[in-house]
Amino acid sequence: MNKSRTEASKLLDNRVTELIKQEDAKCKSQAELAKAMGIDPSSLSRMLSGNPKLSTIANIAKALQVPIAELFKGESVPPLSSGVDGYVLIDGRIEHITSKDDMLRLGKKDSQDNPSPLDCITF
Repeated sequence: MNKSRTEASKLLDNRVTELIKQEDAKCKSQAELAKAMGIDPSSLSRMLSGNPKLSTIANIAKALQVPIAELFKGESVPPLSSGVDGYVLIDGRIEHITSKDDMLRLGKKDSQDNPSPLDCITF
């Protein structure tokens, strides 16, 4: 598992934990969240600790009744030093980008199979 995926998973897991601890949360535990999503709690745990698909993230947001962007907000997000921060969906995987090098790496990785819009980015 690459570093950016690990960081993205930690951010998502931390944010879901923050949201279910809020007083007005629609789900008060990961078990309740899993039930609202129609999955086993152990499956949710694996999803949060791995690299969930965008559809899974959308289902989490729907069960919590929050916009998807809300899952990536909050105090758990570390301050940026590079000025780059974002998430990109590539072949069903969410990649967390925190640097220009990450963008270039993903562009080169994707261009091996498909021409990528990232191929034309220059810095």
